[in-house]
Amino acid sequence: MSQLTNSAVFNFHGLDIIRRIKACLVGVFFLAAAPLNSYASESDWMQYGGHEGGGRYSALTQINKDNVHKLEVAWTFKTGHLDRVPEKLSFLKHLVGFQVTPIILPNDVGGHLVLCTPFNEVIAIDPETGKQRWFYNPKIDLTPFAGRFNCRGLAQWRDPDADPNQVCAHSLFLATSDKRLIALDATTGTPCPTFGKEGIVDVVPFIKSIEPTNQIRAMQLKSPPAVVNGVVVIGGTGNKFKDASSVNGAVRGFDAKTGKFLWAFDTLVRDEDTPGSLPYTVGGANVWTTMS
Repeated sequence: MSQLTNSAVFNFHGLDIIRRIKACLVGVFFLAAAPLNSYASESDWMQYGGHEGGGRYSALTQINKDNVHKLEVAWTFKTGHLDRVPEKLSFLKHLVGFQVTPIILPNDVGGHLVLCTPFNEVIAIDPETGKQRWFYNPKIDLTPFAGRFNCRGLAQWRDPDADPNQVCAHSLFLATSDKRLIALDATTGTPCPTFGKEGIVDVVPFIKSIEPTNQIRAMQLKSPPAVVNGVVVIGGTGNKFKDASSVNGAVRGFDAKTGKFLWAFDTLVRDEDTPGSLPYTVGGANVWTTMS
């Protein structure tokens, strides 16, 4: 029905849906959700799993089994990420995966349809016309990692303490293949100035804080973060996690406003007094997928 390759394709036909175009856009893709937060409605798909709970449920009935066959292409958007790969790195075109889930932003911050490319570029699209509104390129390290370049999506968060007109009162969070956590203003796509260093937190030092630290190069951040009570939570992935000698698979939390590192939860028990615990030379046990 729809496809995601180097282009994003959305399908509609003959329905009076202009006022609810966002709901139908995401409804075609993933059956839009009934979010759990106060700034969303049941017709929006605000997070990777629809809402913070990841339920992927929608109460919408406008598109159903009786009319789904009438959907036609309304517009097509080409992300162009492969076209931007330098010629000398053309081999990278075979090392990408495109598994992104677009999300919808509230109308008061633009109502954009937002997605990321395998190279962690972020694109905001007008959901009615398919025209690009803004583009952010984190210019990630294109040296091949253990796995494919991939970006499954972003997370959004509204700061309950911020003035609605303040920069980054509503933020987007992006975790990158080269192990950075980035915060963007949801309206404009510009980096949040008070988050980390000019909107970016280098996660590598915090990965190194827990043994084992070998094979860090193999680790990537591909899935969208989870935002819980003002804490941005990330996991990690890598082909080497099948090895006991891989880098640690800890889950980490960062302050959503400042990017300050708050905590790390080692997924392996390493207490010498606990039967069956593991030494610090054993890694893995990571959270590679999405969290809710």
